[in-house]
Formats: sequence, structure tokens, C-alpha cells
Amino acid sequence: MKFIITIQIILFLTFALFSQQFITGEISGLLKPGDYIISGTVYVLRNQKLQIAPGARLYFEQFSSLTVLGEIRCDGTQSEPVIFSSVKEYLSSKAEAPPDVFDWNGIEITADAPFVNFDFSEIRNCIFGLKIKSASTRIRLNNVTFSNIGYSSISKGGNLVEVKSDVPFSCLWNIDSSDVRIQTYTHKTIQQNNQPDSTSNVKQTLVKPDSRRHLPLKRKKLFLVGTGIFTVCSGATFITSSIRKRSVATIYTEQKNSYYARKYREKYNSCRTIQYTSGSVLPLGMIAGIITIIF
Repeated sequence: MKFIITIQIILFLTFALFSQQFITGEISGLLKPGDYIISGTVYVLRNQKLQIAPGARLYFEQFSSLTVLGEIRCDGTQSEPVIFSSVKEYLSSKAEAPPDVFDWNGIEITADAPFVNFDFSEIRNCIFGLKIKSASTRIRLNNVTFSNIGYSSISKGGNLVEVKSDVPFSCLWNIDSSDVRIQTYTHKTIQQNNQPDSTSNVKQTLVKPDSRRHLPLKRKKLFLVGTGIFTVCSGATFITSSIRKRSVATIYTEQKNSYYARKYREKYNSCRTIQYTSGSVLPLGMIAGIITIIF
């Protein structure tokens, strides 16, 4: 029975790893594939770099945003784009209302940002898509899709850039083809724009969007299955240990031999420990399952 309890704890901890991660304050380094809940304004500080791996999905709470003072690289692919969206989309199965255009503020690129790169990224359900403060910022956009944007998909130096909703957008601003930062990012669909203050030369590349996966819901179902298994195992262990304890107690009271009496007393104490332990962890599985269903 101790082995069963150990397996239950391992299962609980394993499935807990599938829950989302929360980010607030400052951020840098590598964001691996997975779901992230963004709370408040998150900053990429000066002289810091943030790299976002393919398959990473950032869900922003209301009035939250991402402000970039350093360098940001979104390395999405056509099959695994990097997604920036509202937390309501993550909770779409239980949300009281669907994602809206004013759910979060958007991504702000400050004049201090030395380089910005977005590959196969999707930005949606926010006030601003990309708010670029300076027209001289070096920016590379490759198949970036904007949808359900409240005010503008891209504003650059105070000017609005014409971008069609749900159509992948690509461009280079203030970047020379010999720039070492983009030597590994050469893409034939990117068009050079040598006039950063003009939007007339911006080219759009039509790429058929890949089907969007609802992986958060799959993870939610997986976590729910895990908590269900954990709860069933805990309940079965509790019932089995209770029955076993009662039978051992009956045999113990009937023993005349002190040696066997001591042995059955030890078994009784062991069964009682397992009963109390499984009874204590049983509510954890039930609570985790209820929370998963609600949210």
C-alpha cells in the first residue's frame, strides 16, 4: 500500500507540471514551448534578450502588456507559431465571455530596443498589436498575423501601418541584408523597406495559415484525467486500508500469544497510517479536479 501511495504522489506531481506558468515583472532568456499567463506589465529590460521558442503561447490578463526595451526574438514556425492572446482564449471553454479586442494592451517596442524579430507569430484580442515608439527601430517581421485588434495592428513612430486582419504580414525596417543579426533569418518572402517613415513599400506575403491547435484544452483534459486517476487510487487505498485495519483489529483482540499480538499490532498501526494518509490526500485530488473543471 505504501507503494500505491508513492505512485499517487508521483502522478499528482507529474500532472501538476502540465498547469500553466505565470509571468510578471521582468523577463529574459528562453521561453520554452508551453502556456504562459502574463499578469500586469512585463518588461524586457535594456541589454536583456528574450527568445521565445516555437509553440510558446502567451496569454495576457486584462490590462496587461509586454514592453520591450531590450531585444526580443520570436522563433515561431508555420506549424508551431508563437501566440500572443487574451487569457480568455486560454479559458475559452469556461469563460463567461469570448475574447475581445480590448482584453489586453498589446506589445510596445520602445526606442531603446536595438532589434526586434517576429517569425510566424500571431497577435490577437488586444488594443494595439505592435506599438513601435520609434520609426528608426530595427525590426524584422516574418509572417506575423494580427486579428481582432481594437485600434491598430501596427503603429510605427506615431503613424499607423496598414495591415490586413488575419493576413500574414512580413517586412524589414531599418535592417541591411548584411546585418549579422539576420544572416540566419534570410527568407525570400521578406521585402526590404529602405524608407522607414513610409508604408507604401511594405509588402505582404500571403501564406495559408495552419490550423490552430487547441492544446491548452488538451492539457486541461489530460490534467483532469490525471486528477481523476489520483482520486480513484486514493479512494481505493482508503477503503482497502479501512477494511484491512478492521480485520486486523479483530484478529489482534483475539490473540493470546504475545508474539503474534505484537505482530498484529504493528500491522494494525501500519494499516491505520495508510488509511489516514490516503484519507488526507484524497481531498487534494478532488479539489484539483473541481478547480480544473471550474477554470
